[in-house]
Amino acid sequence: MSKGVEDVIFRMKNLREYKVVRNVSDNFVLNGKMPYDVKLDKNNVLTVTLMAVDREEAERRVSEFISGMNDDQMD
Repeated sequence: MSKGVEDVIFRMKNLREYKVVRNVSDNFVLNGKMPYDVKLDKNNVLTVTLMAVDREEAERRVSEFISGMNDDQMD
């Protein structure tokens, strides 16, 4: 089996649901397509639920998502 196929099978077998919670600034706004289940409460607490292989991947993907949202808001 090729390395690429093995990687895909590993991911499929090991994906788990993670909830990542972050505090965001008052001017943070959710807009556009959401790649994850995202909730922003009135206290600026962002909760993102996503599938990842481990907690580290989940945290990294949420950081990238937040960074991308901030970039979009600066245009």
